Formats: sequence, structure tokens, C-alpha cells
Amino acid sequence: MIGISTTAFIGESLDFALESIEYYVDFAEIFSEGRHDLFENSSILSSYNLKYSVHSPTVDINIASVREKTRITSLDIISDLADLCASYNITTMVVHPGYTSEDYMLPKAYSSLEKSLDFLNKL
Repeated sequence: MIGISTTAFIGESLDFALESIEYYVDFAEIFSEGRHDLFENSSILSSYNLKYSVHSPTVDINIASVREKTRITSLDIISDLADLCASYNITTMVVHPGYTSEDYMLPKAYSSLEKSLDFLNKL
């Protein structure tokens, strides 16, 4: 199945992006960020004859954070988005693995990522 990501229309509204994508294919990956944030725009999904996957937000999200509060908050946002996706029968969501700014912090970041992946696997 071939689809188009809404990132191709990142400067436009999600409504415009989905209308444009629907013209060419029947599958869209929604990058849930900015104008395409599903927390603000999910009600329009049923307006289109499309199947969807979702790319979770990347801004302010870090599931490999060495700061536990940041890691947990990131997982809470992703979990909320997973619930929203389930309500629209969207079964695929892409999540970025996170990051660290310093090489010496990699072991701790990997440990944080492993905990996060265990949590996400249970969603």
C-alpha cells in the first residue's frame, strides 16, 4: 500500500492535506504536529475516505530522556495519542526513539529508552 505523509503539506491545514492526499491515494500518514496535531483536529478524520497511520509528535517529546519527569510526560502524551488513534481504528503509530545531547549520557539514555519501549509495547 502506498500512502503520502501529511508532511508534504506541513504549511497547510490538516483538512487541506487530507483532501489533497485523498485525490491521489487511499492512505495517509498524519504527522501529529503543528497544524496537523490530532489533539486539535481529529474530528475531521471521518470526513475522508482514507486509511491512516500516525506519526507521534517530536517537539518536546523525548522517550529516552535521562530526566524521569520528561520521559514520563512524553509517554503520557504518546499514550493519549494512542487512545485517540484507537478511537478512530488507527492501528499504526510511529514514535521516535528520543535523543541525548552528550555521548557520555548514552548509557543512561539507552536505559531510559528501554523502559519507555517496555511501556509502549504494552499499549
